[in-house]
Amino acid sequence: MVALTVSISLAYTKAFATTIAPVGIEELLVNAEYVAIVSIVNGRKVSDATPEECGTSYVAQVRESFKGNIAGRIEFGYSDGLHANARYVVFLSKPGTVFTKLQSTNSSSQRWMAERWKRCSPLQHGPRLMQEGALRLERVGKSGNEIGVKARFPFLLPDSLPFTVDTNDPSITWIRERDLGEHLRNFAKSKLQPTDGSSQ
Repeated sequence: MVALTVSISLAYTKAFATTIAPVGIEELLVNAEYVAIVSIVNGRKVSDATPEECGTSYVAQVRESFKGNIAGRIEFGYSDGLHANARYVVFLSKPGTVFTKLQSTNSSSQRWMAERWKRCSPLQHGPRLMQEGALRLERVGKSGNEIGVKARFPFLLPDSLPFTVDTNDPSITWIRERDLGEHLRNFAKSKLQPTDGSSQ
């Protein structure tokens, strides 16, 4: 059996580099509208009348849904850095909302974000990547026969999960796709059940 490991791919602009805060995947799942493993079909730049772009919009095929009951294809954005034919675990906020926690309130960064949001939001109609990134699934191991999820700042894995630290880059942690998927499914069932006893 082939195991899959997940890696976190950062997809945020330089303006966020010193201000974005680390967030646990469980907090992201609770606040997300959709959580799924997807395969990127294609991406296109979103632009307005100015020379500055408004990020990238992606079309992806849903492989497994953990929250939101999505299937088939979904369009979302608007961070750069995701690659066609690659697979990711994505945490998506509802259209028109932004979930990007900062660890500082740098005035220039805040002002840049506000101006960009005002200019670009009319062009960004789909769900948004939370914390401006995603977890990438990659084939790893000496023989390339293992697939895992690669996690790095600002995405935090729970200490209870069996992850390992990358030997070449201690800022990266790896976990098997099977283990992460099981955790997301179980966490969603335990934390997202309706309070009135009805099914979701």
